[in-house]
Amino acid sequence: ESISDVTHENLLVATGSTTRTTNIEEFLLSQRTSFPKHQGHEDSISALKPKSNNLIEELLKRKVDIIGLSETKLSQENQSAGVLLLICKNIKRYIAPIDKIDEYLITINLLNRGYKTWIVQIYLSSDRKKGQILQKKIQDLLQTYLQKNYEVIIIGDFNAIVDPRTDHKSTDTIREFVKSSEPESKLFQYMTNWNLIDLQNLWEPIDTTYI
Repeated sequence: ESISDVTHENLLVATGSTTRTTNIEEFLLSQRTSFPKHQGHEDSISALKPKSNNLIEELLKRKVDIIGLSETKLSQENQSAGVLLLICKNIKRYIAPIDKIDEYLITINLLNRGYKTWIVQIYLSSDRKKGQILQKKIQDLLQTYLQKNYEVIIIGDFNAIVDPRTDHKSTDTIREFVKSSEPESKLFQYMTNWNLIDLQNLWEPIDTTYI
């Protein structure tokens, strides 16, 4: 699939038949939640804004070049899946053909003067059988691109946690019952074996826990 003929100011790339072009800022603004008019102090209305709106405002302020989204619900057939990548105009000329697995994975190759980067947006199904099939396909793709000396960035919703001893544990009492630090997804271990780094662990405190 080639996107060399894209002429819009910005580019929206999605899975399946939803690949199309659009303006990133317009797309983000269209995702804002609409609020009815309220009487009262402005601060109280601001407090009602969902976290998604705060995220959109932050993305617009920082002028992010590439945005990955999971569970986009772009398909009427599968409302629990969907992935897309939003990519700015100044990057589009570096994009090589796109790899897709409908509803669950989309990747782009960025090629620029000897630098090769493979960016992957994933939604890993919570269905065990579907998840295993998808993980195998991702492993095969990952091996292919790493052996070609690509830099790899993988983002998305894995429906799994990396370290059960720390993730999703809010108290020491609960943590005592967790015996293994093995990742819930084999894909995590596979990526670790290829020396990929979990960036979330780099910017969060070691004692951070989740409910």
